[in-house]
Amino acid sequence: WHTDVNRKMPALKIPDLKGKVAIVTGGSRGIGRVCCLELAKRGCGIVVAAKTTEPKKNLPGTIHTVADEVRKLGAKALAFKLDIRDAKKCTECVEKTVEYFGKGPDILINNASALWWQRIEDTPMKK
Repeated sequence: WHTDVNRKMPALKIPDLKGKVAIVTGGSRGIGRVCCLELAKRGCGIVVAAKTTEPKKNLPGTIHTVADEVRKLGAKALAFKLDIRDAKKCTECVEKTVEYFGKGPDILINNASALWWQRIEDTPMKK
């Protein structure tokens, strides 16, 4: 290994995402929330898709609070209650995205999760 500590690394180019639309599952808090906000800063319209619609004392953040944060950054936002284990709601999420933004999603960040200790091919949609 030879490392030149004085060599400058090229800066990452931050993409302009104006006109793009992203669905972020699990977008009401944590990494999903940060993804929503960072995409919005780059001009991307955001669908905040998660289960939480009401704040909880020990677990702050809802689809509505994150959508408000996105709008404050100047981007369009749609709050959509989604449990990704429900295939019909997933389809409805895309339909509402098209209805609200006038186009389908360009980006999907599937951040929502649940524990399931099985192989992917053995996983039913409801999981």
